[in-house]
Amino acid sequence: MLLRIRYPVGLKTVFLKVTLVAITIGMSLYVGHSVLHPASIRTLLGLTMLFLTLAISITRPNASIILVMVYLPLLGLIRRILIPIAGWGSFDPLVLVGPSVALLTGSYWFYRYLFLREPLLNDTPVFKLVRWMVLIDCVEIVNPRQGSPMVGIMAIIFYVAPLFWMVTARTVMTERAMKVIIHTVFVMGIVAALYGLKQTYYGFYPFENDWIAIVKITALHVGNQYRALSTTDNPQEYAEFLAQSICVGWLYVLRGNLLAKIYGLVGASVIGWALFMESARGPLILAAVAIAVLTVMSGKTPQIKVILGIVVSLVLVGVLVKINHMHSTSNALVEHQIAGITGQNSTLSGHISTSFAGIWRGAKSVIGYGLGSTTTAASKFSSANTGTEADFSNMFVSDGLAGGIIYLILMVRMLILAFRVALTRSLIGLFGLGVLLATFEQWINGELYVTATVVWIAVGYLDRVNADQRYAGPLTANSG
Repeated sequence: MLLRIRYPVGLKTVFLKVTLVAITIGMSLYVGHSVLHPASIRTLLGLTMLFLTLAISITRPNASIILVMVYLPLLGLIRRILIPIAGWGSFDPLVLVGPSVALLTGSYWFYRYLFLREPLLNDTPVFKLVRWMVLIDCVEIVNPRQGSPMVGIMAIIFYVAPLFWMVTARTVMTERAMKVIIHTVFVMGIVAALYGLKQTYYGFYPFENDWIAIVKITALHVGNQYRALSTTDNPQEYAEFLAQSICVGWLYVLRGNLLAKIYGLVGASVIGWALFMESARGPLILAAVAIAVLTVMSGKTPQIKVILGIVVSLVLVGVLVKINHMHSTSNALVEHQIAGITGQNSTLSGHISTSFAGIWRGAKSVIGYGLGSTTTAASKFSSANTGTEADFSNMFVSDGLAGGIIYLILMVRMLILAFRVALTRSLIGLFGLGVLLATFEQWINGELYVTATVVWIAVGYLDRVNADQRYAGPLTANSG
């Protein structure tokens, strides 16, 4: 029979206090030692942000999500500012802040469901497909085809964390917090647009030039000019985030009072200008499509929707005619944008062929090439990145035939969900539809940190609202 040693209550208290004091002293010594070494500042800042957001997420998960939504659009700027002080490395703890909050808060739901056996109420096809994707992704983490185990482990923040944002939003997100996030996206979009326009017309700061020299991203170059990347982590994320933000600005015009309409129109104009000067054709065109669809969906009756559809179609045709007759310019960014929109120098066929090649490659492999094979983790820790420029074809390559098919079905179900909730003409429902359309084919591209976060938070909340048979209450046409 095993003897159980019983400590006096006072001794337990003393032992706990001594342990906490020892941990505090140890952490203080580590911080003090690290401060003397500039290369450790990036790690210290990352850990500080990480522990702060995680601590807030335990007691106030909605507040932590809003904090992350302010932080992620500024992530790239923060990382680049530290280059003169702490240098640049292949691994940066600063990128773990957002994914860590998603994984922690989302894991709590899985813990309650799998271990505490809490009943699953109001399940939906979208939620079922997301859980299947999480399962397949977790299996693909250990796929040996991707080379180093670190490739699969690092890919968790790119592909698994976005899905956990959906679980988090579905579990804890309130309507009030969702509206705050919508407003935050617009405000941060204006900030990003203004900073991006500064880079376009007045150039980059020295620490930004250092980053350009280090990473050597070919997509930054357009003729003799550089694309802006603003405060985000890369130029593609900048363009995708602007596409999301301009949808919010247009919703203010459609749904707001007079002051909100003015605010939305001015903000959307600044964002639209920045998006055009970014010279990224895909996000610009998809943002225009999203705005057109949102305008039609905002009509109160079918007759009004038809009239709005005709007006929007005429406006889009007029814009295309105007662009087609624009004269050549010395600005390489503008010239590149015009050439792509008018079809003179379109890369659409190349993107389509790359996507279909990825689907065929993944389908033939059956089990895929590993979760991280289509992310930057592959180029850092193993072989070259085999990304295909679109999320659904990336899923075929990474997760194989089953994962690719499930994700395609999930995409269709997400669009049906977004249109269904948008029919209520609520601000939140229209927002969800707008961000899905504006960032189509980039929903689960985890390297676009802020873009993927916005998409899956919106989907998670809309899915919970749709699952509730009384969703017409909080999301009526008059709410938001």
